[in-house]
Amino acid sequence: MTQLNYIETINLLRNDTLTNIVLLKHAAMLKENAEYKQIEELIGIKFQASQTSHDRADYSNYDSIHILSNNNPENIATYLESLSYGCHIFKINGHVANKEFELLRSFKSLTTQNCILITITHNIIHENNIETNEYEKLFKLIHYSIHDIKYMINNHSAIIFSIKDRNIPVVSCMVYQVFDNVWEIGALSTLVEYRRNHFAEELVSCATNYILEKKLTPRYHVFSENIASLKLAEKCGYKPFLDFNHYKYVK
Repeated sequence: MTQLNYIETINLLRNDTLTNIVLLKHAAMLKENAEYKQIEELIGIKFQASQTSHDRADYSNYDSIHILSNNNPENIATYLESLSYGCHIFKINGHVANKEFELLRSFKSLTTQNCILITITHNIIHENNIETNEYEKLFKLIHYSIHDIKYMINNHSAIIFSIKDRNIPVVSCMVYQVFDNVWEIGALSTLVEYRRNHFAEELVSCATNYILEKKLTPRYHVFSENIASLKLAEKCGYKPFLDFNHYKYVK
């Protein structure tokens, strides 16, 4: 096992930026405020839930968070040898067959390299003013606040795409920089009465083309059980490239 600093970690992970995007994002954000280890091909990042807003909300009762770059059982076994006793969260590229790991959440990451050919029938805008009751209602459907979205705008260069009906936003999403040239489409929300009318498909297509036209790489990251969102992504030409899973592990 080799101890790394965050710069060494980032340089190693860049050999597959898209697959390692979650680790790269955290290394760039946490810098020297995390622990970095290498075991052969496996890279691990350890930090506390209190250090990120989403982990603070979801995993505040756990002793530590670990993100691993692969699911090699021998490498993971070696990694666990130095783990302190307690209850930990592991976020892993791939699935782990070890029964001691309890699956909590499962995600799929998808991408595409092709601009989407679609007839846009609605007026899609880049929204600058999200501080309205209508946007608050829209974001609330996906458990976001206006404060959350503003944070992404101010810290991750997020751009808001929206379709309005009678000047009311009915579907919205954002594109934002995750790390380097990888940009994600996220926070997709549609008012219930406007679903199944191709609004979201047009919006995601437009956002995807925006990313690709700038010679960037799009990423679509979604809960594995969110079948509707997965079907939407696949309809827009996205292909899955990674299963990313959260596990509980007690030592």
